Order: sequence, then C-alpha cells, then structure tokens
Amino acid sequence: MQNNGSGNNGFLLETRDLSKFFPVEKNLRGNRGFVRAVNKVTLNISRGETLGLVGESGCGKSTLARLILRLIEPDEGDIYFDGVNLRELSKKDLRKIRGRMQIIFQDPYASLNPRLTLKSVLNEILRVHGIPPADIKNRACGLLDLVGLDRNDMNKYPHEFSGGQRQRIGIARALAINPEFIVADEPVSSLDVSIQAQIINLMVELQRKFSLTYLFISHDLGVVRYISDRIAVMYAGRIMETAPASEMYDNPLHPYTKLLLASAGGLAEEKGVGINTDTGDTDKTFEDCCCKYYGRCQKSSDKCKSNSIDFKEVSKGHFVRCINY
Repeated sequence: MQNNGSGNNGFLLETRDLSKFFPVEKNLRGNRGFVRAVNKVTLNISRGETLGLVGESGCGKSTLARLILRLIEPDEGDIYFDGVNLRELSKKDLRKIRGRMQIIFQDPYASLNPRLTLKSVLNEILRVHGIPPADIKNRACGLLDLVGLDRNDMNKYPHEFSGGQRQRIGIARALAINPEFIVADEPVSSLDVSIQAQIINLMVELQRKFSLTYLFISHDLGVVRYISDRIAVMYAGRIMETAPASEMYDNPLHPYTKLLLASAGGLAEEKGVGINTDTGDTDKTFEDCCCKYYGRCQKSSDKCKSNSIDFKEVSKGHFVRCINY
C-alpha cells in the first residue's frame, strides 16, 4: 500500500498522507484544538477495482471521499488520479478532469433539486459538460435505459419517485459523462433491504459493462463483502487495516476490525469472533503520537500509547496498523 514516487504506479487513484483538520471550540484553559478528520491516509485503487471503505459513523469516510474529489481542500498530502496530482491543478484543469470522477450520494432525495424534473436534471449535466444539444435527448434516454427507469418518467419531479428510483437517478447522473472512477458514499444505506440488493446488483452490472472503478463507502459489512475486491478499515481518521475482501473476513487482524465483525452479528458467529463491543474512549485529537484505538482496545499496552504505529504488510496484500504485528 505504501508507495513512493510521482504517483504513476499503474493505479487509477492514489492518496499520499492525506489529512484534513477541523478546529474545535476552546477548552477551559482557552486553548483551541483541532480534530484530524482524516489523518495521513495513504490508499491506492487499481483500474476496474472496487475498494470498500468501512468504519463507524464519524470515522472520516465521507470526508475522505470529498477530499479525493476535491470537493473540500486537504490540509496535507497529495491525491493522484491517473498519475496527475490533483492538488497541483488549477480550477480550469480540475474541471476538465472531474468529468472522469463522479459521486453517488447517500441520500438520493437530498442530492436532487426538488424543483427540477428528471429531464432537467439529466439535460443540465449533459449541457454543462459539452454534449451537443442535438444529442442530449438520446443520451438522456439511454441513461434511463441503463439504470432501469422508464423514459415516460422524464417529466416527473424527485418526490414522485420511490427511494430506489431516486438512487437510480443518482447513478444515471453519475454515468452521464462516461466517468472512469465513482465514489459511492453509502449509496444504499437509506433504502429497504430488497431495494439495496437491486441497486448493488445494478452497480456490479454497470462496473462490468463500463470497466468502472469504485470507492464504495459503507458501514454495512455484508454489502461491502459482496461488492468489494479489497477492503480498508478506517477509525478516527486513520486506516487501520486493508486486505483482499476474502482475507479480511477469514483472517481479521486489527482489534477494531474484529469489533466491526462482532457488531455485524451473523458475521461474528460465522467466524467465531467474540469481542466486547463497548465503545470506550475515542481519541480524535490533533496529536499523532499513539494508536487512536488505544482507549477501546482490550490488548492495548503502554507501547501503544507512547509510540507511533506503522502500517505493516503482514502477508501479501494484507496491511495492519497495530503494534502486535
């Protein structure tokens, strides 16, 4: 996972020590602190791969997604897309490359303008990205066919669609300009279980058809297990473990990964994981001198609190941030 060089290592996407700080209110002593929402994250995603990113709410998953797309600006680190450092691009150049990177949001209703019909939603994005006016109608109809929506619904407003249909609109919008990389930020968490399966199967089908690359963010380990080639586990802004999907479920190493499996119920029983899921203390402070999981880990020691923990490869493709390995 750790790479050095220009960013052109055969990966479609790479991040290097990516960080984002947010200020917090002054404490009783009058000192103003910071939270590292994303803390020196280094990841890579190969072309055509799905990297699943999991972790509890508030761990920094969505912030990382927005940093990658430069919807918010990082404070440290670099983002390489197809070998190009996005942090070095001007707004004009960034706009050109953004057509190759899209996002599917968690809440399909909130991400759609309630005053625009489906036709207007699709026409606008196609127009902005330079699709000739004569081609827009056919292109929009083709997108609806791809995601399983009826062309006769073009003049409907978002509130007239079901949750699953609205998410299909979000997928159609993301596909409108033929992207290579899509960030799916918990795209099925607000949907019923039966509808979740339909949307996931649609995403898998589209990936195969168009050779798409996904960063799939979720807290649902069952969904991530189904769709992902590799999985990264995030806690308090840091990546704690990455591994091929099957390896992560067969042989989880980090205590936090095991806690996530235990919280998934059926997965815990399947793998024989028995762990205390008490949340304990979470350290999200600016200081970077110890393992952030120290306050919750049953195997913690003084070494965990006083040392910076390296990200180590313990077997082929399996990396973990834990002093016990």
